[in-house]
Amino acid sequence: MKRRAVKRTKANTTTSFFDDLQFAFYSNTSQKTKTNEIKGVIKMCGGKTVDTMSKKTDYLILKPSDFKDDIKTFNDIISKAEGLKIVCVESTWIDSCIKSKKLVDHTAFLVSQKTAPVVATPTNTNTTATTTTTTSPKSKSKSNATSTTNNLIINSGFLIKGSEWAGVCSGDDDHYPLVMTVDEVVGDEISGVITWINLGYAKTKYKGKVVSSNGEFNFQEYEIISGEDDVEVPNDYKSTVYGDQIIGKVGDSTFKLKLTKSPPVTNIQPDSQWKGTSTSIENFKLDVVKRDGENITGTITWGPNYDEAVSTFTGKITSTCIEVSDYKEGKKLGPEELSHPFKLIPSQQSDHSIKFRIEK
Repeated sequence: MKRRAVKRTKANTTTSFFDDLQFAFYSNTSQKTKTNEIKGVIKMCGGKTVDTMSKKTDYLILKPSDFKDDIKTFNDIISKAEGLKIVCVESTWIDSCIKSKKLVDHTAFLVSQKTAPVVATPTNTNTTATTTTTTSPKSKSKSNATSTTNNLIINSGFLIKGSEWAGVCSGDDDHYPLVMTVDEVVGDEISGVITWINLGYAKTKYKGKVVSSNGEFNFQEYEIISGEDDVEVPNDYKSTVYGDQIIGKVGDSTFKLKLTKSPPVTNIQPDSQWKGTSTSIENFKLDVVKRDGENITGTITWGPNYDEAVSTFTGKITSTCIEVSDYKEGKKLGPEELSHPFKLIPSQQSDHSIKFRIEK
């Protein structure tokens, strides 16, 4: 990948962008030499390192080897950090700060808990209906692949207009954090803007195509919007979409992006599928069957407590919610306390899922 050279400079005592910040490490024993190097850099730039997390800790640093930990141990540590309001980031964020000689936006380097299988559990049906859903749209193609590679499931359904992705492009010892927005989707053609965080926030345009059957997403960075002295075009990217992750190559470099912003509910598409958990009614699955302008139709499949009952609904999408005007049950009945009209009011969560609250 063509990027203009970035001069390497060692941190010195006059660089103090880590002033008043406290850092802890996911593990002090794995990659001990690397840990000591990072600690030295942090101290030289004004920061403080500690052996254990506390409410005073600002960042938890994770090295590549830390991600190999088993899911329970990993999630327990990340959960503890989140509970203390600590920001969990990849160690490459430190490299980017040093290279940029400033505190770089950490969004592209954020670390969250590993995804675990969702297990349906019966809930009390005698309380107010509150519905929680996590976006998991299907690809527009019915033949969307469900094969798995390294425990990642191929699914291009998240790559829709209004979504935002962040990650890092790495080659040799260079790391370039970037944010990619999906601004237009016409059929299988996708276009948008890439912002290069530590290259002066240079912006470029890209366009490409996604193949829903195998998750292939190839695109070209073809025009510079700003930052002509920092970036060069064209650059050709080849990648695969694994649900909320995009992994691929550009030249001799590799890149990995993660969904950081889900599109608003106004962008809900036909054939998308929303999975979730009801905190008071039942686990369910919502399928969008058709959309015509603001009008939407679909089905709600309830969980095993209701024998997989399927209900149909029609409604209208507004700027703030889905207004369900008609709700019909099939041969098998769903929760008796749910009746129309009602509203599905969405709000985006810190893990980028969408939570819906049912309001009469």
